[in-house]
Amino acid sequence: MDYGKHLILEVITKDGKDLASIVKMREFFDLIIKKVKFTVVVKPVFYKFKPRIKGDLAGITGMCVVSESHISIHTWPESNYFAFDIFSCSEFDENKVISIISDLFNVEEIYSQIVERGLRINFKRRFIKGA
Repeated sequence: MDYGKHLILEVITKDGKDLASIVKMREFFDLIIKKVKFTVVVKPVFYKFKPRIKGDLAGITGMCVVSESHISIHTWPESNYFAFDIFSCSEFDENKVISIISDLFNVEEIYSQIVERGLRINFKRRFIKGA
């Protein structure tokens, strides 16, 4: 891994209530940061949207800048769905992340994809004198 690994997760839960809770999102980010051993640069920030339909649960977007790169979440509690990303230039165990999500949320399904960064662009060669 030269430039980073981007873990992309899509999660369907059995209940969207937690996905509308900033308290739950903070707990989740704190746990990920601790267990994956990230170094916080900018503390997690969360924004709660207004519900699309009066009386519905409202989604949340959250972001945390870590020295290794970032983590982010976007929730749609009305659909029992959230998208979660980790981009890191340091190695991390994606199975540990999936396990944390499975333990913390009432998960029905998890879909994951890993994108390795720097596959097409050789930055090292670009910055070597005379290359």
